[in-house]
Amino acid sequence: MKTIQFILFTVFLNLSVGQIQAQIKTQEEVQKPLRYKSLSSFKSNAQISDTLQYLEYNFSERQNQYQGKKVSDVINDIGFPVNYIVEYAVVSVLHNVDNTPDKLGSLSLGIKQFDTVPSPLSDYYVTIIFIDPPKIDDFLKVFDFKNRKITPDVYEFIKDMEVSAVTSNPYIPVKREKLKKEGKINELLKEKENE
Repeated sequence: MKTIQFILFTVFLNLSVGQIQAQIKTQEEVQKPLRYKSLSSFKSNAQISDTLQYLEYNFSERQNQYQGKKVSDVINDIGFPVNYIVEYAVVSVLHNVDNTPDKLGSLSLGIKQFDTVPSPLSDYYVTIIFIDPPKIDDFLKVFDFKNRKITPDVYEFIKDMEVSAVTSNPYIPVKREKLKKEGKINELLKEKENE
């Protein structure tokens, strides 16, 4: 009887130790930071696909790597000139009884525009969400919505802000898959080359 109990105890102890080791390995794998990859490491026949994969990997899959860093760090990692601001989000307080000012919640920094006007649905951009958003009125003093450019004043305003999260255009994976299914990714490439 004692032998059976000892065997059962040993089996349960081994199972428990095995589970703990598996959990530790899983936690280590989850905590491993993903490394930044350059655009040249995303090689395919379609330059558009390369750029989409680059943005998706570096700024969606690795978004936690930027938490607590400065906006200037993200801009430096983008690897393309940031040409304009696609859009910005305003954070408002519901039932604002104490007149808390609206804040700048996020900025979408555009690197490639496909239409005559910036579009959150088709442009290539990276969105930065802020830890401590500034007042929207302060941002609008330096930002000209008509030309949407990142002027030296806009850059100076945002460069030291702390990042909560980043992401690339959430429509990018959908767009890439749609182009692949329709066989139009090469057509789109030729169209862009002719512009």
